[in-house]
Amino acid sequence: HAVEESLFNTIHCCHQYAAREGDVGTLFLEELKALLMDSVPRCVETLGRKEPYYIAELFRAADKSKDKQICLDKFLYILGKLLKDCHLRFHRQLCARYSAQHSLYWREGRWSLCLVRWSQERSQAEDSATCQRVCM
Repeated sequence: HAVEESLFNTIHCCHQYAAREGDVGTLFLEELKALLMDSVPRCVETLGRKEPYYIAELFRAADKSKDKQICLDKFLYILGKLLKDCHLRFHRQLCARYSAQHSLYWREGRWSLCLVRWSQERSQAEDSATCQRVCM
């Protein structure tokens, strides 16, 4: 029940950081920054999003009421955006390694063959199709 445990840990973590400045049900920007940098540093760093403005932009997008605080629902919205970005980054890295091994390159939104010897074209095309299914 790893996913279930993760859900409870996420709620607990949100409440723990929210309680630093008062209301256990809401996070301020500084609490969110601390939570993300402490709890998911590799994810934030891998995305190249360690800059403070990225987290601030996520916060502003979630804070629809503009009261400079977000509730658990909005925190989950932010986590969802981070999870999606991490997932896409993971697949791009996977395909980049795969394409390097099989002489593929990214062009116009899809994987294409590099110029290779005629004898390799068929297997390369099959590899490209496989990578497209996995990565798109």
